[in-house]
Amino acid sequence: MKSKTALTIIPSVLMFVGLVFAFFPDLINDKLFVDLDGRANDIARLLRRMIGASVIGMAIILLSCRELRGADAKKVLYGFVGAAACIVGSIIAVAVTGTEPFPTPPVVMFFVLIAIALTSAQKA
Repeated sequence: MKSKTALTIIPSVLMFVGLVFAFFPDLINDKLFVDLDGRANDIARLLRRMIGASVIGMAIILLSCRELRGADAKKVLYGFVGAAACIVGSIIAVAVTGTEPFPTPPVVMFFVLIAIALTSAQKA
């Protein structure tokens, strides 16, 4: 896959996820936590919006790098792989400690995005 294609697909997925987190935090909180009281729900809503804004920021940076070629595109893609690996690692660490259930959808999404980035970086 060409780096320009990968740097279009990856930010598009991240932008969608970020927008959902930023604009519908209550929907996500209701799916994750069944019984939150008022103050805890407010804090969880704020954290979801912050996560959404951070993911949107990452998507904008990756989208602005679409025109890069060769070694520069490779650096950006490998940088994304490192960032995504840290995110997946933190999700898995929380799941391993047993404090929260294992959230399969985000882990699968990040593994797919990592695979896209790695295959594209190898061809760049």
